[in-house]
Amino acid sequence: VSSLYPYDYESNQLATVDEDGDSLPPTYSTSSSMLALSFDGTYMWILTHNRVLHQVEWATRTEFRSYELDAFGFSLPRGLEVVRDSIYILEGDVPNPIYVLSQREP
Repeated sequence: VSSLYPYDYESNQLATVDEDGDSLPPTYSTSSSMLALSFDGTYMWILTHNRVLHQVEWATRTEFRSYELDAFGFSLPRGLEVVRDSIYILEGDVPNPIYVLSQREP
């Protein structure tokens, strides 16, 4: 999806049209697949239930990159936070529930 669509937290639904009036592509569902969001000042990071981390360039509202978390060994990602230059993923497995996905150079 090359556009961002409004999301209603109360109904847990994604809007079917974006801010320009363009329709959501038919291959996408309007039911939520988001687990967590985080914003670092430049990018909106979106963690989805299918273990994909989406990096969205906020200025253009377009997806910059996505990461298949399976490739990093995640099986039950539950949360996401960007702190300074690190991306933290809360993993459902214990005893070590928090992992640093990447550390970016300053």
